[in-house]
Amino acid sequence: MFNKIVLVLLIVMFVPSVVFASDISAEAIIAQLKATQSKVRDLQADIKTTMVSNISMPGQPSKGPQTSVQKGHIWTKGKDKSKIEITSPMRQTTITNGSIMTMISPDTGQKFTQDLSKMQGAGVKGQGPSTGSGRGMDSTKALDYFDLTVTEHGTTEYIITGKPKEANQFLGKMDFMIDAERYLPLRIAMYNPKGMLISLSEIEYQSFGSTGEAVVWVPVKIKSVVTMQMGSVNSEMVYENIKVNQGIKDSVFEE
Repeated sequence: MFNKIVLVLLIVMFVPSVVFASDISAEAIIAQLKATQSKVRDLQADIKTTMVSNISMPGQPSKGPQTSVQKGHIWTKGKDKSKIEITSPMRQTTITNGSIMTMISPDTGQKFTQDLSKMQGAGVKGQGPSTGSGRGMDSTKALDYFDLTVTEHGTTEYIITGKPKEANQFLGKMDFMIDAERYLPLRIAMYNPKGMLISLSEIEYQSFGSTGEAVVWVPVKIKSVVTMQMGSVNSEMVYENIKVNQGIKDSVFEE
């Protein structure tokens, strides 16, 4: 289900507007993003992911669009704790606690554990930066991996454009469209080295917080599309029954 996450890639209609250089730095915007994200100390929700694949293998007749639906529950806490329980159509649990990721199959008892800290270098040289656990790219890694520039998109958005500091056969650049008032990532576009759009994603949010509490913004829907030579994959992840800052215990993220 790491696609889970990674499933921040979708089709969006861009409204034409003036784009011009911005006085604010990428580092300043990223600092604001971190401040906004830090208000969500923990979160749990039911999740439903619908994927429509329209892939045609070379030399084989097209089967037409294939739809699959996955259901489960997610818990997150802080920057480095997450747990995803997939309950349908198959059962699988993925736990990330610090740098250790464990995948468990409840039906077979099989377990796979990996130290993510040992994969950081490979990620940068290989297929690009990680998108984390569904909560967006780690800002520090973005600074390390990309040369960043900022422009303003009309009066409501900033666009942070990141180009890899080292040549990458998969990734030419990424555009992060940021809400200039709430400092939330709204859309993320990825381009290959030839400048062709390979994925586009859009994130919808809902505010939480009662009187006297700080308002926090939480993703409630992530749509995405990934385009490749063989076709495209569209996905929609919906969060329901969301609970924010309820004090999830650390024991939830233990095996």
